[in-house]
Parts: sequence; C-alpha cells; structure tokens
Amino acid sequence: MFKSITSILIFSFLFLSASGQDKIQVELSHDSILVGNAFKLSYHLNTLEGELIPPSFDSCKVSGPSISSHYQSINGEVSQKKSYTYIIQPLKEGVLILDGAYLKSNMTEVKSQQLRITVLPNPDNIIDDTFNSNPFSFDFDSKLFESPIEQAKPEKKRKRRKF
Repeated sequence: MFKSITSILIFSFLFLSASGQDKIQVELSHDSILVGNAFKLSYHLNTLEGELIPPSFDSCKVSGPSISSHYQSINGEVSQKKSYTYIIQPLKEGVLILDGAYLKSNMTEVKSQQLRITVLPNPDNIIDDTFNSNPFSFDFDSKLFESPIEQAKPEKKRKRRKF
C-alpha cells in the first residue's frame, strides 16, 4: 500500500513538472504606454519545438519577429531555447488586447496568456527613445556606417605665409 502511494506521488510529481515546462513564456516591456511610442513583446520557448503563430496585431505597426535560438548539448543533456521578439507601436489610444500566441507541433498545441496593454493619450507628443523613437525606420546616415578610414581623415594642412 505504501509503495503504491509513493509511486503515485512520484508519477504525479514527474507529470506536473513535465507539463509545467510546456509553456510559452511572455515578456512585455510595458503594460501601459503613450500613443506614438513602442513596446517590446517577446515569446520564449524552452524545450518546445514547432511553429509559433503570433496574435493578430490589429491597429498596430509591427516590426519583427526577430528570432534568436540557443542549442546546448553537454554530456548528452540537450537544452533548446528560442525567442521571438516584436516591436509594436499602437496607433490609437484605449486598451489593446493581444490574444495568446499559439505553438503548434506534431506532439502538442500550447497557448500563451492574453495580454492587455493600456494605450494612453499623448497630448504633449512625448516620445520614449528606448526603441530609437521610431522603430520602423533606420537612419542610414548615422556614423555607424562610416569606415575607420573616413572617421580618421587627417585635417588639411594650412599654408604658412612668409613675411
């Protein structure tokens, strides 16, 4: 009797710990934002494989996804992590509701939680520079693309006058 209760408890613990890993972790940079600003939304998949289907981003400008992947194998122990990151700029004020993202695979279907972001009016047109103030454009004239030769141009020598 004691062995059966112990084995049931061990099996339950293993089942709950295994099912607890089949989650999509969601990271949100802001839960409230001013109109005209952007926030970052990331979905992290640990040991899950499949196709991530994001929610509908109606009434938003969206940049992404930016996908990062990490695979590690140490002494036969394999771990995988994959992240999908979006930069989202709501176009109107109110409550933005993003349904959960789905992960579809051959083995299972997992859904993340629904998100609510409060988009507040912005009468003073305050822009947060966290995401370059406009994440949907890039300044190609920035000094980022100057070569080291262009950056280290010598100054022109001045002509000396003789008196």
